[in-house]
Amino acid sequence: MPFQVAIYFNRFYTMLWFVSNLALFYYKSQAFPYPAFSFVVEVLMVFAFFGLDLVRFSISSYANRQLKWVGMIFALIMSLGAFLAYFYFFALQVYVLFLDRWLNIFQFMFIIVEGIFGVLAAILFFIMEKY
Repeated sequence: MPFQVAIYFNRFYTMLWFVSNLALFYYKSQAFPYPAFSFVVEVLMVFAFFGLDLVRFSISSYANRQLKWVGMIFALIMSLGAFLAYFYFFALQVYVLFLDRWLNIFQFMFIIVEGIFGVLAAILFFIMEKY
């Protein structure tokens, strides 16, 4: 149950993260001399990682409801990819603002909590499948 609650709230926060990042990119493009190619690539990355997270939420939720440990492992692997994506937006994009850092810190916290509960759930599902 705690894993499903974390997924539920992270889904809403990810939507907030997506809209906030688009607004921040608009601000950065107006306030700073943003290289055109980098701007396009980073905005496309925001859309791609938003889609990745929506798929990750669906797989995590499905695996949790169906008690499938293989699906949980796959969702945890996708969480590692999402963690790396958020790290890019935390530290490696062209302009990193203070708000960028805080938006991504909260995403890190959600992914860590989901990871802990996801590993515990995968272990429990594996044990339950044996018996």
